[in-house]
Amino acid sequence: ERLATDFGLVVAAAATAMRVRREAGLPPLPGVIVRHVDPRGPAAAAGLREGDLVTGAAGRPVRTAADLRETLRGGRGLEVVRGVEELKIDLEGGTR
Repeated sequence: ERLATDFGLVVAAAATAMRVRREAGLPPLPGVIVRHVDPRGPAAAAGLREGDLVTGAAGRPVRTAADLRETLRGGRGLEVVRGVEELKIDLEGGTR
């Protein structure tokens, strides 16, 4: 698990995300799973929740915390799967 301190969240890598989703009976999609959201951070303000799967950021795929940090340097838009629902979340403006 890795902390993305600038954004107020802790994520686990793709292998963990796929296992957790499979155990919950959800399709095992690639991405990083949100393990913790700091209630005072930008991720919480944007509506990101524990259990959300971040599959992309700034239009690029995300498979590790390093991918997430790198891609968010170019923008704040996240592609997220919550259960089976696909969402767009902007860390500066919330869910779209």
